[in-house]
Amino acid sequence: MNADVARCLARMETETSAILDKLSGWRAAQLRFRIKPEHWSALMVIDHLARVDACAIEQMQETLRLRRPMPMLNRPRCAFLVAIMETRLRVKVPRGIPAGVLPQHEKDLGVLIKEWRAARAALRDFIERLTPGELAYGIFRHPVSGVVDARGAMRFIAAHIRHHGFQIDRIKAHRGWANA
Repeated sequence: MNADVARCLARMETETSAILDKLSGWRAAQLRFRIKPEHWSALMVIDHLARVDACAIEQMQETLRLRRPMPMLNRPRCAFLVAIMETRLRVKVPRGIPAGVLPQHEKDLGVLIKEWRAARAALRDFIERLTPGELAYGIFRHPVSGVVDARGAMRFIAAHIRHHGFQIDRIKAHRGWANA
């Protein structure tokens, strides 16, 4: 595995640990607390993030079979998307996102963490097995960036986790959270 891939994987793990650390000590009602009925709870955020990893693996395996290089225009689009995800700006779920990445229901945090760790291990294993040539193929599609290579996918996933960490911060900062 090359050094850039190792750094990208490490960043994904760092962001995952950071968001889970934010939830340390939260009561069950706080984990289920929603600022508004249409907003996500912390459990829904973690469910979503676990689903993104699981869906990413499926998408990468399927798209890798096409053996297509990443379109050059998608590199700046991916950089733009990652830059947005690194901020506290609130963004809506873009059209075109697979329904499978949206939270389904609120499971116990321990179950969600176990599911996320399993999906992440499979994602890590898949990426670590990519050859240098395969790392250049477009293997991950986002509605904003288009198809990007494995590095772009990992950068997006890490920034995406960080972005949802800001969402967790907003949930905790809400006046109703402490009494939940």
